[in-house]
Amino acid sequence: MTHMNERQRQGIIALGKTLSGLESENMAYSLDDGETIIRACDAVHASHRRQVFELLERIGFDLHSRDDGTLQRILLVLVGARSEENKTVPVWTAPLGYAQLGELNSSRDTLIARARTSIVCSTYNLTDTSVLWNALKNASDRRGVDIRIYADAGVNEETDGAGRTMLERACREITGAVVFKTRRLEGNRACRNHAKFLSVDHQVLLVTSANFSYSAENLNIELGLKIEDSNLTEMVERQMREFETTLYERHDSDRPVVRRCSIGNNTHSCADLPCMLGSRVRAVCAVYTGCRINV
Repeated sequence: MTHMNERQRQGIIALGKTLSGLESENMAYSLDDGETIIRACDAVHASHRRQVFELLERIGFDLHSRDDGTLQRILLVLVGARSEENKTVPVWTAPLGYAQLGELNSSRDTLIARARTSIVCSTYNLTDTSVLWNALKNASDRRGVDIRIYADAGVNEETDGAGRTMLERACREITGAVVFKTRRLEGNRACRNHAKFLSVDHQVLLVTSANFSYSAENLNIELGLKIEDSNLTEMVERQMREFETTLYERHDSDRPVVRRCSIGNNTHSCADLPCMLGSRVRAVCAVYTGCRINV
């Protein structure tokens, strides 16, 4: 590609806005291993993979060919550009509206509302009084948004008047979310989950003292930092994934739950299948032949 026209230039700019740093890096690795361009795009989230196909073709790449090094160079430049992104703001809770500088924990739901590919939430306690509860329920209805929740086992396994725990409610009401709880360690020692953060689309990370509750969002004095840094966000997410095999275990509901079909536009009631920790498996829907659902 020696001379670019305006259409190609705009395509590269759009590609940079669409791909995360991790997607760009993994695509570059695949191309370096000799994969075709379309195969390298397996590193791109399904929700915007077709858009990436269209942009690559607009730039002038043949999806079924192998890269001559040009696309790799573009992708590595995008990785470098992402690494320079770092916008940080304080996020407060303070009684009586005293917090004036920065953002508020009570508006964390707006961050979730903007998610288009992924949400990762880690908290000590889960409560339905938090703005995050309904925000996550709403996000779970949007196709293409993967939700992962990490919570403390002890405090969230207490039952309510109906005999339900908050972990069970999260599995049932935040449909499609993968819910993890802390494990018992050697000697039956409890491991507490005091990591409190929210990450969105592998790009924005909110680390906070605030729990998942009304008090933490409205009554306490809490402080966090919202950081727009894809490399840092992906580093935290990657570490949590590794903890899934050692410090967390998946909390599975034994009842059928409603999940949105990833093929077609229908919603079905499907039985969740057990999964291996740290991996993505597909459950086959019993009521829609050929429908596969990421769990």
